Amino acid sequence: MSELFAPYAHAIAAMAGMALLVLVLSPVTGWMKSKLGLAPGATPEADYNNPAYRWHRAHGNAAENAASFALVTLAAILAGA
Repeated sequence: MSELFAPYAHAIAAMAGMALLVLVLSPVTGWMKSKLGLAPGATPEADYNNPAYRWHRAHGNAAENAASFALVTLAAILAGA
């Protein structure tokens, strides 16, 4: 079975890396926002000079794109691309 997925090892590793990135960004983003006294789930003021806002956006972007990345990769694997 492993030889079936061997050509896609780099794509599967990239999906795992994306998942790890989202998992790392989540607590770091929460920690950055808690330093500002924001409630859980709150959005920092939209200011690109504010590191908490940039971390918040980075986490949001990664979380929003992870599913699309996984679906496109899975479709390519199933299509034999």
